[in-house]
Amino acid sequence: MPYDDWQFWVVTLLAIGGLAMVIRPLLPRRKDDPRCGSCPTGSAASDPSVGKKTTLTIEGRRVG
Repeated sequence: MPYDDWQFWVVTLLAIGGLAMVIRPLLPRRKDDPRCGSCPTGSAASDPSVGKKTTLTIEGRRVG
């Protein structure tokens, strides 16, 4: 292994960073962190009036 080569260390750090970016979304998050940046948290998350209700249609006809 070329431990004394600076290019080895640059490529190794890039590989570790890429691996971290791939694995990070697969790891569980803390309970106090929101799931995404735009998801409502706290009282806004439990307020049912915040959500939008839509009707399901197939070929312009209401279903259900």
